Amino acid sequence: MSQNPNISLQIFFKCVCPAVRPDIWIFPFLNVYGILGGGTTDTEVSLLEPIGFETTQHFKAKSFGIGATLTGALGPVWIAWDNNYNFVGIDVIVEPVPAFNSSFRVGHVIRFPYQPERSLSIWGGVFYQSIQNDTEGSIPLQDIFPNFGSGILIDYLNDWAESLPPAQRVIVNQIIDKLEEISNGLNPGEATVEYKLDKRVAAPFNILLGAQFQFNKNWMLRSELGVFGKRSQFLLNLNYRFPWIKKK
Repeated sequence: MSQNPNISLQIFFKCVCPAVRPDIWIFPFLNVYGILGGGTTDTEVSLLEPIGFETTQHFKAKSFGIGATLTGALGPVWIAWDNNYNFVGIDVIVEPVPAFNSSFRVGHVIRFPYQPERSLSIWGGVFYQSIQNDTEGSIPLQDIFPNFGSGILIDYLNDWAESLPPAQRVIVNQIIDKLEEISNGLNPGEATVEYKLDKRVAAPFNILLGAQFQFNKNWMLRSELGVFGKRSQFLLNLNYRFPWIKKK
């Protein structure tokens, strides 16, 4: 039985994606909304074995989705259960990646006696996320190795190939030869790296802490922080509520 090459990767993904979220109250207890946004992503890839190598890639991202929130009250506290499907499309991914998000919040509203339209809401809750397991895409090889001409990486790869079983060494050496041609600028062509990822969220649950200050019936400033998990998140929203059109 032949031995598989030991390749270890560490990937860190960061996304900055401003979004708009138009919504409407269908019933006093049911709110539905849409999500539309876009921004940039930074993906840091560290090759740990057989050699040490790091690269950072920047891509454009678009997101869209739909969701609904159920609300109610128990005495002085309010409760809200929110669910949405959000799809994120990135340049190097073939199809948008769907994610299901669910959150449950319990909070309290502090009102200002002399300014009835002004209030402060504080809450805590729990957040859950799941994503599609498989993702396919491609990245131009020259984008991964923009400074590939030094030859140091080729030397490391050749040393690693020597430690492989003969059958694997033949295949790996063919790949290294092609990479060396590209590094020398002889025939870069349109070489790409095709990939397929089988992924999952490392920590699907985390805790939410948030607050909202309502200036009046139309303007609200909201902030929320996701903590106590391997995933951290921060939201800052400025909301404007359109009043209903009243008939005279």
